[in-house]
Amino acid sequence: MEMNNTIRVSNLFNCEAFKVKHITTMEDVRQFANYLGNGLKLRFDPGASFDKYLDEYTYKPRFTKEEIKTGNRLMKECYDVCDVNDKNIYEIMAEAVFTMLDRRNCTRQDRNVMYDIFFEIAEAGHKRHAFERTLAGEKVI
Repeated sequence: MEMNNTIRVSNLFNCEAFKVKHITTMEDVRQFANYLGNGLKLRFDPGASFDKYLDEYTYKPRFTKEEIKTGNRLMKECYDVCDVNDKNIYEIMAEAVFTMLDRRNCTRQDRNVMYDIFFEIAEAGHKRHAFERTLAGEKVI
């Protein structure tokens, strides 16, 4: 019988590395993005549900059901804070993504390709979010 040597003892969103319980400020948004990108080494899309993330080696879900619920709630709060502050969540969270790329010593060419891809996703995600808000009856400028 094969044993799994990795035992999770805590919720990844309720641990020493990440203590924010709710996202209420732009700084909280940045901290969450930094934790996702640099703490968890997650290549994330702010518009994706946390149940979509798979472990890159096992292809099993990266998060537990409790973590998915918490991660999705925190990301929703990030969207809300960005909306109130008239900020594009993708641009804010890109800072964490590119800090992560810098730490991985990516070449300038690789970084530029990632930048282009991220902002293509960002533009589509921002449009999708604005569309969803319009459908929900919110006024979107």
